[in-house]
Amino acid sequence: MKRKALVIGNGAYAPGFDLENAVNDAVAVAGALRRSGFEVNEFTDLDHTAMQDAALAFGKSLKRDGAATFYFAGHGVEIDGVNYLIGIDADPTSAVDAKHNSLKLDYLVDLMDHAGSETNIVILDACRENPFGRNWDRSLGMGGLGPVTAPRGTLIAFATSPGEKAMNGTGKHGRYTEALLQHFDAVCPVETMFKRVRATMATSTGKKQTPWEHTSLIAEFFFNRSRNVPVTQYSEQAVSDGGFIADPKKPADVVLDELKSHDWYRQNPAARGIKASDLNGFSENACFMIGRALYSAADGKSKDAELWVTNFIAKTGGVDSDKRKALLDGMLFEVFFDRDGILRNKPKAKHFDELYGAASAKVLRPSLEFIGEVLVNTGRRFLAFPNIDDDVSVDITTTMLPGKANPSITGIVVGGRDILSLDSPDYVDEHGIPRYFAFRPQDLANRLAAEAALPTSRQVLNFPDLSIPPGEFGYPVGYSLEWMS
Repeated sequence: MKRKALVIGNGAYAPGFDLENAVNDAVAVAGALRRSGFEVNEFTDLDHTAMQDAALAFGKSLKRDGAATFYFAGHGVEIDGVNYLIGIDADPTSAVDAKHNSLKLDYLVDLMDHAGSETNIVILDACRENPFGRNWDRSLGMGGLGPVTAPRGTLIAFATSPGEKAMNGTGKHGRYTEALLQHFDAVCPVETMFKRVRATMATSTGKKQTPWEHTSLIAEFFFNRSRNVPVTQYSEQAVSDGGFIADPKKPADVVLDELKSHDWYRQNPAARGIKASDLNGFSENACFMIGRALYSAADGKSKDAELWVTNFIAKTGGVDSDKRKALLDGMLFEVFFDRDGILRNKPKAKHFDELYGAASAKVLRPSLEFIGEVLVNTGRRFLAFPNIDDDVSVDITTTMLPGKANPSITGIVVGGRDILSLDSPDYVDEHGIPRYFAFRPQDLANRLAAEAALPTSRQVLNFPDLSIPPGEFGYPVGYSLEWMS
């Protein structure tokens, strides 16, 4: 997902109306956005023409399905029901001049909306009382920034509630941006981040300044998708085990060599022969690698390796907790990462549902947290990670095709994104219509687990086109499910 941001900090207004912290705020937020993987256009002290030019260039640079963020620190006013972000060339003694030396907030929001970005975030660190009002004709309908409508997929955040003044901070930042920067690097959904900012503001201002947000977000969005924690628990050889060469003098290496053989006649006895006492005598790195090898063998249909995956809790009852965790960490790691420790294009998730069920047990949850941490660290976004405790809503769109008794699937939408993907144009006819085969809801749930690494226990399947979920429906031939963006 391409991430782009426009940041403007205006402080050099006419004497008496200048803002001490706006430029510092903008510079700091631009840095935070860059840390979060945004390509940032950063400007300070722009007149209205430069603001218009920057906004237009920003809108043209945005791509469909990307993420866009606009941050503004400066003066903002509402005149006759329209919100304006004031350029530094505005005359504070004239409402007309301020109106025509400003950037319309609606214009900026429209540019972002029409670019088709999946997620648009607008953050306004400006007063919601009119900073110039005492100089203007009160017959005009005007005040600080007024309420707005957030288009689909947009969140608009205000530093204050209507009629409130944005307070200066204790240092070089305003109170709002000061709070924002404290929570920007947290790994959490953006709505949660702004709730935390609001709580911090309540404490730091004695409840005198309350931030507001208007949102119509559909997709889950995280500013920070990475805790920047590498896989340090295990050795480089364990993480990138493609170059493994067995040492016949080491019992763990002998087991690994058999499990990695791709030969059922060697894999099955090796898996069958692993005892708790063996694992307790191995290092954590060896247990991690054995976990990887067991899962890989199970994926290749080794029956005895499959028993380790489907009966993990019973199989490891006598294994020390640290070795047990390393074994399960390895299995989960193998689902998502290849022999070089690189994220797979498609997860090896044939047995992921059973593995996730085991990892969800209280005693084994640290392994689930481990793989969630590692996946977040890739900087990618997944259906079930990093918010590992939340259900995932899946909307299945359907249509009735001529001659068919049951509805046929046309889309599988998660977080506003259709994850149903055509593998090759050879699977559809000249009109782009695929062939279908019979499928039940449970079949779909299993497929979401096996292809999209979305555990069945986390799925909430919805059929918005149908009053009653069907007992059977058509699934398109040649379509698979995406698992990351």
